[in-house]
Amino acid sequence: GTIIYYGGLGATDDSLRNTVILNPQWLIDVFKKIITIADIDNEWVALRPYWENLDDNGILDEPLLDHMWNSIISQKSTLIALMEKFDLMCEKLPPKQKSILPYRSFYIPARMKVPNKKIFIPHSESDIIFHIIFDGFLPDGLFNRLSVRAVKWSQDQGSSEPKLYHRVVRFYIDD
Repeated sequence: GTIIYYGGLGATDDSLRNTVILNPQWLIDVFKKIITIADIDNEWVALRPYWENLDDNGILDEPLLDHMWNSIISQKSTLIALMEKFDLMCEKLPPKQKSILPYRSFYIPARMKVPNKKIFIPHSESDIIFHIIFDGFLPDGLFNRLSVRAVKWSQDQGSSEPKLYHRVVRFYIDD
């Protein structure tokens, strides 16, 4: 088999240094709890707003994550680090002008919905719009990874909150 180690010299994150996954299928099953569509009808009523936020906006709030990973909650920080390392999620930083929430939220690009109408995101005259059109060829997994990287970069620059939809991302380079 192959061993992949994420804690070597030059690693920017120490959370994966002492992590060994002996059963890759277990890891896939854990990730599937977040990425695949779940039926929210039978879920605990108190979590319904969080389920709806994930289902409608592709944003996973930490209380729902804790519920989904309840049986493996001790591994939560490592699993989040792995999902971020694989570009399956990125933390949604609060906008500069808003107060900090009592919990974290994460963008999950694989859960973004196709908008039910043509997307119109208003912009000002000072906005520079840059489109990349792949003529129908760009695997969803690659697009999702590019989305995560673009959103992380945009947030690191201190820009406005990005807008994400299925196969559409609008991020800001500068305020």
